[in-house]
Amino acid sequence: MTFWGAALKPGQTFKADLPEGECLHLSQICLQDPKAGKNYVQVQIGGKTINLVCLEKDKVEHQAVDLIFGPDSPSFLVKGSSEVHLAGYMEPHDDDMGEEDEEEQGEEEDEEEEGEEEEEEAVAPPAKKAKTEAKAAAKASAKADTASSDAEYVKSLVVFLQKNGNQKLSELGSKVKRPAGAPKMGSVLKSNQDKFAITGDTVSLKK
Repeated sequence: MTFWGAALKPGQTFKADLPEGECLHLSQICLQDPKAGKNYVQVQIGGKTINLVCLEKDKVEHQAVDLIFGPDSPSFLVKGSSEVHLAGYMEPHDDDMGEEDEEEQGEEEDEEEEGEEEEEEAVAPPAKKAKTEAKAAAKASAKADTASSDAEYVKSLVVFLQKNGNQKLSELGSKVKRPAGAPKMGSVLKSNQDKFAITGDTVSLKK
């Protein structure tokens, strides 16, 4: 956007030449060194003359507007005894803006499509769900195997001690084979203190 401004002397007609592809956005009209009496600010465009505002000293000396002119160049004039200043800015014509809107709309549609694809992916695909369930089942199975191996190891230790009596802790581990997946012997003895008694370096069965 480019600033635009013009000063209109009383009775003067000013033509605003618009660059190709741009339009004039008029936003402010005000009196300069106002004199007594009413001042009519008019625009001539398309063969017509139209009053925009009526300004008067000590009553209405300025007026904010939101008027767009183009592609035809407008002419402004003042009927009154005071000088009037116009202010606004140049901006691309609606055709250009329309192209930008179409581009923005296209980008928004692309984003919506991407969002829908992400939502579809987020709806937990059956394959992913099945994989998660399989992992959970495998963990549960591993825990069951560990518990089974633990019980088997405890049984083997009990049987060995029943046959051979008290054993040194350092020797018991080499005499009783630990099943695959079972905890170490020290952990098994501690977690089964209702069956085993450890005195110093000696392991015995509780009576």
